Amino acid sequence: MHNSANTGIGYETIKVLLSSDRSYHVLLGSRSTEKGAAAAAQLRADVPFTTSTLEVVQIDIGSDKSISSAFELVQSKHGRLDYLVNNAGCALTELDTSPREAFNAMYNTNVSGQHVVTLRFAPLLIKSNDPRLLLLTSGTAHLA
Repeated sequence: MHNSANTGIGYETIKVLLSSDRSYHVLLGSRSTEKGAAAAAQLRADVPFTTSTLEVVQIDIGSDKSISSAFELVQSKHGRLDYLVNNAGCALTELDTSPREAFNAMYNTNVSGQHVVTLRFAPLLIKSNDPRLLLLTSGTAHLA
C-alpha cells in the first residue's frame, strides 16, 4: 500500500510498479476517495497493458480513525500487506497559518502520521512472506 499516492512521487512509484513485468495488487492510498479514483483511472490509462491490479483505499494519515478504517479494510480483504510505502508529506509556511499551527500540521503529517500508520499496519506486514517498508522523504529540509 502506498499512502498519499494520488499525486507526485507516490503516483509515479505506482506507475513504475504497474509497468513492471511482474503482477502486483497495488493499494493506492488517498485522503480523498474521489482524487484516488481519478488517479487510478489516469494510471490505468497511462499503463493500459499492465497485468497488475489497482485498488483505492481511503486513508488520511492525520486521522487515527481513518488509519484504523483503512487497516480494517485491508485486513478483512487481504489479510496481509507485502509492502507499505509511507509517502505522505506536507510543507506549510506562516503565510498559510500561524507558525505554531504550521509546525504542528507538518509534524502531524510528516512524522507522527507516518509513525502511526507504520505501527498500525505492522501486524499485516508481519504476515507477509517478504515484507517491505519504504519511507519516502523530501530533501527540502537540507535547503534551510
